[in-house]
Amino acid sequence: MNAGCGQSSGTAHRGRPARPLAPTQLSVAAEVFVFFVAGPWLLRVLTPAGAIALAAVAAAGRWLIAAFTADLVALILTQPLCAAALACTRLLANTVPAHLAATAQALYGTVGVGAATALLTLLSGWLYAGMGPRAFAVMSVLSLLALPLAAGLRHQQEPAR
Repeated sequence: MNAGCGQSSGTAHRGRPARPLAPTQLSVAAEVFVFFVAGPWLLRVLTPAGAIALAAVAAAGRWLIAAFTADLVALILTQPLCAAALACTRLLANTVPAHLAATAQALYGTVGVGAATALLTLLSGWLYAGMGPRAFAVMSVLSLLALPLAAGLRHQQEPAR
């Protein structure tokens, strides 16, 4: 049976050594921890704007490390950053009022996932061909572009004084 999502069954395939499961397992464990343990607490403490900022900084850190090293230990240690970014983003769905849930999901799916993925997929080949692994630094910068959004959202949520 073939394993998906970068996972390995733990056996060699066509003469190649089996890949370790550790990065995937660590990422899944970190994501579960953020979703069920830290996530709800983080949203109460950070607010949605804070969760966006945390996701942006976590993603930026992960991409920046990937841009400058291929060391397996370093990449394994970045998996919780990836999980935190994904989990914080997903937890934001809990903050949308029920009557706007379908609209929010449509906007996120169309713009946040669909259009961004299509555009970045087109650009990534060109970037990687020209920059090699340093192209991941561009992803780090793109992640940080969410910080002004988080700041604007924070100002909207603050009560008038």
